[in-house]
Amino acid sequence: MFSLPQLDPSTQSTSHSHSKLIPSFISNTLKHYLDQEFASTNGVPILKPCAVESFAVVVMADVSGYSKLSALLAEKGPIGAEILSKTMKGYLDKVSRNQDLKG
Repeated sequence: MFSLPQLDPSTQSTSHSHSKLIPSFISNTLKHYLDQEFASTNGVPILKPCAVESFAVVVMADVSGYSKLSALLAEKGPIGAEILSKTMKGYLDKVSRNQDLKG
């Protein structure tokens, strides 16, 4: 589970200074929601449990060559994991955008 670290309000200089705290695997939809939360609270997150109604799609994909690619990148250590994460996120973002466009 991911949780945002506590922020010191005195160190906040812009509404997007929190962006570096959000990992790259977090969806753009959630990042947008967090941007709104930070903006509405002057940079101090006051995240409360809530429910947000939205549409979603579940995609199950068999990515050809994934096992081989992940094994090769695992040999590179943490940078390999980051490359794999960014590559898969880019691929899945394209799938998601395509779904958004076509419904």
